[in-house]
Amino acid sequence: MRVAKSLGVHVNGSRLGLEPFETETRRRLWWHLTALDATAPENHGFNSTSVDNDHTLFLPNNIDDVDMSLETLQTPIGKGQWTEMSFSILNMDLCRRLRHTVTATTKDDNDTKSNLIDKVERIIRQKWLDSGDLMLPTCRAADALLKISILKAHFIFTLQAWLSNTPNTESKYSQIHKSTLTTAMKLLEDGYLLQSGKLFPDFAWFFQQQPQLYALFLVLRTLGAFPDHAEADSPWLAVDNYFTCLTELEEANELKGRTSCFWAVLGPLYEKVKKSHFQSRGVEPEGVNMGKTGIQINVDPSLPLSTAEPNDSMPLRTQLALEQSAFELPWHGKTSRTCSVWIQGFCNSMKQTILLNNGPFCRQ
Repeated sequence: MRVAKSLGVHVNGSRLGLEPFETETRRRLWWHLTALDATAPENHGFNSTSVDNDHTLFLPNNIDDVDMSLETLQTPIGKGQWTEMSFSILNMDLCRRLRHTVTATTKDDNDTKSNLIDKVERIIRQKWLDSGDLMLPTCRAADALLKISILKAHFIFTLQAWLSNTPNTESKYSQIHKSTLTTAMKLLEDGYLLQSGKLFPDFAWFFQQQPQLYALFLVLRTLGAFPDHAEADSPWLAVDNYFTCLTELEEANELKGRTSCFWAVLGPLYEKVKKSHFQSRGVEPEGVNMGKTGIQINVDPSLPLSTAEPNDSMPLRTQLALEQSAFELPWHGKTSRTCSVWIQGFCNSMKQTILLNNGPFCRQ
């Protein structure tokens, strides 16, 4: 993003005297970058770098590729129907509106937040989906994108309220509202169907860029606090399916188990909580296996899930949202410097993203 901005990609090409084709290409490039940047905190542990308080670059035009060429002398007018660009523009517009919704409200204004999120859904649906044909796979995939994005926005706001009003101790998971956990499970279930390609095979690559790691972390931490909960089997089904999906994705990209920073962070937590779950039911497994990766981590059952005490002198809003001590589990093998940076970044992004009203859509 910084490189693109230093090159002036975010500046309207018409102001620079560029031809319509290059102007439109720059718009598409910039907005694709900002959409990808929105996933940086959750996907890579980096803070979002896009801040658009002042720049006024328009979204790309809603046109088909055949409507423009290098010889085009005048930019075509956007169409009022579904085009080859509609899915991408819907995603860009949705990210932009949800970011603005997240940053425009205060943490205590929960009703307003919820209403604004619902308003974004209505606007996007009316502006883009109402002109589409839901018989087309592209339109159905766009509808699924809208639904899971809105669900995630509600989840983040609920999580903000819970984190802001709950003491930062291990027992805080006993105070989590059932609806919050249910929403997290729903995100994992829907994320699994979309990322695995079971619903829209041609769009699996797109949804794989939008992980549900915050929901996964919360469900795992709650299961770790209550391994013998009577309703624990249902969350585990969602967790196991989602981990299977992530495992298959990493295998397809030749990121196998220990070489992936993702597993270094959440893998040991998954193993620890899974083992506690078995033991609470009187089952003593020889080892908990990470799906198809073949990785088996022997975890010390005496090690608590969280050992660090919160700093009472530190304001709650400046503490880590989902405490870093949750990651302090035995890792086998040497953790690379990249992994360490990723872990620290992931924890920092939890603080910035959830407690400071920067949601999964981050600042822009």
